[in-house]
Amino acid sequence: MSNAYRVPVFESMSVAWNKTKGFKGTFWSAWVVAIIISIGLQLLMLLGNFIHPTLGLIVSFIYIVVFFILYLGIMYLGIKRAANMPVTYTDMFYAFKWPVFLRLIGVSICFTIIFGILTFLYTASPQLFGEQSLLKALFNLIILILIIFLSARLFFAYAFVLDQGVHSLEAIKLSWKVTQGNVFRIIGIIIIFSASYLLGLLALIIGLIWTIPFIWVYYGEIYKKFSDALLPVPVK
Repeated sequence: MSNAYRVPVFESMSVAWNKTKGFKGTFWSAWVVAIIISIGLQLLMLLGNFIHPTLGLIVSFIYIVVFFILYLGIMYLGIKRAANMPVTYTDMFYAFKWPVFLRLIGVSICFTIIFGILTFLYTASPQLFGEQSLLKALFNLIILILIIFLSARLFFAYAFVLDQGVHSLEAIKLSWKVTQGNVFRIIGIIIIFSASYLLGLLALIIGLIWTIPFIWVYYGEIYKKFSDALLPVPVK
């Protein structure tokens, strides 16, 4: 059975646009800090490679994990802004708090397994069905549809960890629950994200100063509407 709730896509977009005002400075300050940290880790990577290739690989792995968690920390800023909570750039480091960090990594591992299997099946299709097989084309189409469908259903898993502090599997279950019956709307929202980014690029890149923070606030606004409507009592 589908959920009765249908997220108001365009109304949420308008609300998010208004909330982007006064948020851009905080958002871009967070990105500047993230870039500085990234540069520092890249220098450590070069030093590690110079000392020993294995050390370089370890630092490279740390770099990937740290930058990804910083990225999710910036996502958290958008969620807080959408909830009308005070936001500073230092809030991005909330994602590094030990329980939250572990749960975010847990979601990432689950996603890697799920989408890794689907990607493997997609790339293995020529061996399974032959290069020019109609079955191969049909199989690949099914895999692509599954990837899009699962991406929509799991769209808010990270948000539930960041906002409500739930465990990894619970975050995935909650995302699955709140997105029921809204797959096409979420796909539409993802298209709006992409279009906003392209419009920012077309506006001589200066438009990205507005559109990228807007995308994160819009994500937070959609998430809050889903969680407030379908989970009126916070899970945590």
